[in-house]
Amino acid sequence: MIPSPRWILISLVFLYTLNTVQGQTSAPGQDARWKRAVGGKITSWQAVGPDGIIYLIGDDRALHALNPRNGTDLWLFRPGGRLSSFLAVSPEGTVFIQNTNNEIFAVNPGGEARWKCVVDSPVRQMPALTPEGTLIFLLDKGLMAALSRKGEIEWTADLGGTPTASPVIDYRGQIYVAREEGVLCYTLDGRRKWALGLTGITRLAVDRRGRIYGITEKGRILSFDSEGSLIRDSGTEPGEVVTLALREDDVLIQTRTGSIFRADSGGAESYYQGPVPLTSGYLSREGRLCFFDETNRFLSLDFEGGEERVLFTAPAVPSLPLVTETGLILFGASDWRFYAYPGEMPDRGWSQYRANPRRDGSLYAVMSPEAKEELYRDDSRWIYYNYFTDTDSADDQMSLVEEVRSYGDDRYRLEEEIPFWDLLMMKLTRSRDDSLYMVGDEGYLDNPVVRSEAYRLLGEWAVYPARSSIISRMKQERDPLVLASACYALGQIASDWDGQSADAIGRVVRNPAFLRNERLAEEAGLALEKIMDYNGGEVAVRCWEYYSLILDSSSVTERVKNRLLGL
Repeated sequence: MIPSPRWILISLVFLYTLNTVQGQTSAPGQDARWKRAVGGKITSWQAVGPDGIIYLIGDDRALHALNPRNGTDLWLFRPGGRLSSFLAVSPEGTVFIQNTNNEIFAVNPGGEARWKCVVDSPVRQMPALTPEGTLIFLLDKGLMAALSRKGEIEWTADLGGTPTASPVIDYRGQIYVAREEGVLCYTLDGRRKWALGLTGITRLAVDRRGRIYGITEKGRILSFDSEGSLIRDSGTEPGEVVTLALREDDVLIQTRTGSIFRADSGGAESYYQGPVPLTSGYLSREGRLCFFDETNRFLSLDFEGGEERVLFTAPAVPSLPLVTETGLILFGASDWRFYAYPGEMPDRGWSQYRANPRRDGSLYAVMSPEAKEELYRDDSRWIYYNYFTDTDSADDQMSLVEEVRSYGDDRYRLEEEIPFWDLLMMKLTRSRDDSLYMVGDEGYLDNPVVRSEAYRLLGEWAVYPARSSIISRMKQERDPLVLASACYALGQIASDWDGQSADAIGRVVRNPAFLRNERLAEEAGLALEKIMDYNGGEVAVRCWEYYSLILDSSSVTERVKNRLLGL
């Protein structure tokens, strides 16, 4: 029997509808990984720590630390007063929040307040964080301030006008801030380097090559270098910016009307039209733009090809989302619940608001030592100083250590004149045990003194990015003098959100032969004390276990035990 034309038409319509629905949705990712209520509206940012813990401010005046696997509370912190949107996590795991009493709190990964600082006016915009955990923030009255990880105001700078964009930090450690009259650049010690008269900027971003981008409210893109020279002005104003993202060679903005504008480093511009966005989005590793549209759908858009995928639909109006490094989409909604949905992996670089899930306004803070070395490899100063780390001469290596130490307590001048000194010290901590060096006619010789001094310098300056390198190299180290300095460095760095510093010292104190060395036993104990005080929580429990091994060991002298106990 031949089907009637009407039946054929109905069948075609059905198949078209089915294919359309299947093309707009994807079977994976339709259901939330988890959801939960947090006792009120969720109107603030969320952030993610280096250990994956999710931090959230709800309307219940509490900072929530959530388990990323199921959303359950790990702990709550209620400082008193209503909490503002001010929320950022440092590379070392410290969480910074502010309440309406103008109190800034540093909360350790265990959920305990490390300190609070009272400021005399509300904080304006979001803060930025240096790799070592110094908080850079702006005050309503036109001041920029630096708050050390110990809770002390290190410096303040008068911006000479009202700030219009949150500060950002480049890989050199330079701070950029926008005010009504233009862009300012500051060093890490609060000295103004230059001012550039680029007005109207409401957002700043920085790429891995050190180029800085200023975006106006109407979408004009201005790029400039670290010395304050204008590189390019797009000259176009496509509309109010919702999303700003930087790729390797271009900048992309999405406007309130759904227009997408891209400008590459060569000056080429391209325009696309997509769905109207409801919230800011991010770029995936495949170069797709991911965001909520007006109908609460979370889209993955190939804006060049015009193809879109619906990853999921929010059950209520969503707030600004965040994507974690594992591709988990986090957002609060108007039903007072917090949701986690699987999504697409984010692009590296400045791919979402505040650059990364910690909301810290810095790319420098997340770069590995290897990535930083790649940035410096063509710098003539790096080529010169790197010679001293690769040379066979222990005297030359020690001369590099002494040059770094000659800066005394002037870290800012050190950072300016030898900006990669921390990388050089990390290279000097390499053990020579398996690759013995020839020194003149004296035969093969290892140089533990150089390694020891390099560790101590990293500790004296509390270089947090060196922590993973120190932990890794302690596993192969056998010299008690060097291990003592490595323990000292971990203690001075102090931050230990994952307990790895404590465990590295724990491997030392479990060895009776090491504990017979008085200096090593004492440095290990002192380091555990500092890590205990700084981190609290489970890390403190772990530290106490190792600390007790020192106090109970028959290998440790009574003199060392009495020193640790303050007797």
